[in-house]
Amino acid sequence: KAWMRNASGEVPVIIASNLQFVITVLILSIVQMFFDYMKVHIVVHDGRKVLEAAAATLSFIGKRFIRAWGLYLLVGLLFIAATAVFIAVTNVLPGTGVAALALGFLWAQAYILARIWIKVLFFATEIDFTRMDRVE
Repeated sequence: KAWMRNASGEVPVIIASNLQFVITVLILSIVQMFFDYMKVHIVVHDGRKVLEAAAATLSFIGKRFIRAWGLYLLVGLLFIAATAVFIAVTNVLPGTGVAALALGFLWAQAYILARIWIKVLFFATEIDFTRMDRVE
């Protein structure tokens, strides 16, 4: 914030605000990752106690934070890429007519299926990462 107040022009302010946004998103991704790994822990260990799962997840992620977060961000980048492709193709699709409507509908359904697949991939990678740790 001090950098933004003392900025000589608008470019440093834009860079600082974008950097602030990126850092916020990364911090929120850590929180989301924790809860996702907690869900996986509850399912994999057939647990029923949420506080025990939270403690075990904190211990698990604490020892392997960089690898776990890197894997999480890698799958997140796949989601961003799929969304970018969806938007790019949507902008190329014709805007009017029954055929355009049908094509747009089918493309939107394909995107929804891709989002579901990516979410399954999120949990599958987390489950494999958790199970891989037990083998080591």
